[in-house]
Amino acid sequence: MNRCLVTGCEGFIGSYLASLLLEKGQTVYGTVHPRAEEPDSLKDRITILKCDISDRKRVDDVVSEVKPDCVFHLAAQSLIQPSWQDPEKTIEINILGTLYLLDSVRKANIDSFIEVACSSAEYGFTGESKILIKEDEQFKPSSPYGVSKVGQDMLAYLYWRTYSIK
Repeated sequence: MNRCLVTGCEGFIGSYLASLLLEKGQTVYGTVHPRAEEPDSLKDRITILKCDISDRKRVDDVVSEVKPDCVFHLAAQSLIQPSWQDPEKTIEINILGTLYLLDSVRKANIDSFIEVACSSAEYGFTGESKILIKEDEQFKPSSPYGVSKVGQDMLAYLYWRTYSIK
């Protein structure tokens, strides 16, 4: 049985992923933002941990406590419009939050698999001819949100290449 950590488990995808992992027999820990409501569907089924992903110390504490075998990183500012209204907050949450998570796993010296959820927003407006985006498509983000997702992608790549983080 694996110890799975789902960051942002209060979100739409995070809550469904946590439920699926439970169905597969995994032990699930989920982070929720300190001001967010705990997902009713997961109460008493997973261990909920309050964590602002942009709080480096709290992220370190969560990773040290859980020692996850796998991490599904879904915590994010995930909307394009707010990224225009507060690009700094979007960058802080999405890029620095990802950095803190990856670095926490590295410092804890655990052999975790980490799935970083990125976005088609990294590729900008591709048009109908490119509905299926191929892996060799160039990044062309068209919003601060898209830029933040490119940053997440590149950090994950950097930690894989530099520290052999899976």
